[in-house]
Amino acid sequence: MSCFQRPSRITCACGTVVKVGPKGMVPWRCRTCVYKHKLARARGETPPSRPAHLVAAERSEELGPARPLLGLTAAELSAWRHRRIVELYQREPELSVDALCERFDVSKQQVLGTLQRAGIRVQGNGRTALPAGLPAR
Repeated sequence: MSCFQRPSRITCACGTVVKVGPKGMVPWRCRTCVYKHKLARARGETPPSRPAHLVAAERSEELGPARPLLGLTAAELSAWRHRRIVELYQREPELSVDALCERFDVSKQQVLGTLQRAGIRVQGNGRTALPAGLPAR
């Protein structure tokens, strides 16, 4: 059976014993460690006692909506989209330019520009040099 009583004292990571008051939050560091931690955060450093998942969450909030979902910055996401558009257009003959626009949430002009930069000729919405009939698999 466990006891959920409030502790009377705790031990900081540096080894100092800290007395816990009757009210308020239970501290998890001594005063000197709290002060050092505050100075390190102000300098932009992350002390080793700070959990890594909290550091990652802070970074993702600063970089906008693309990073929490995919782990990419806006520039990295854009470069990935361009590479993937070219790859899918070359690999899957049944995908049209409109389908790529829907899939990657970009405009038709952006898709056509990406394909032209990759050296792929596109006429209208369709493909060039496709044989008649179903594509061979």
